[in-house]
Amino acid sequence: MGLYRPRDVTLYMHVLIHHLPEFIEQHQRFGLSAFSCSPVEKKNHEHISSFFQKTMKDGGKEAERKSAIFEILHYENRSLYFTQKDTADKYPKPQCIHIKNTN
Repeated sequence: MGLYRPRDVTLYMHVLIHHLPEFIEQHQRFGLSAFSCSPVEKKNHEHISSFFQKTMKDGGKEAERKSAIFEILHYENRSLYFTQKDTADKYPKPQCIHIKNTN
């Protein structure tokens, strides 16, 4: 199984193939560079890097299995939230973790 499952594919390719010529015709003054997808490609690169570094790569049990895309976006949303709220600076990282046996 690859990075994208068929149900995870977006309409990006549809728009590129079927609508970009129409957009260029309607908005000639902007030129082709206005329709650059370089920010999208950069984000895609970051997501792929995240997929291979920080996710379970579509792992887990079948019932609990999540899409890699969902995992990546969930990680990104958490990162943005904690960056905007400065919560990472408010709480010191624990120096050690103690696990107690409750038997």
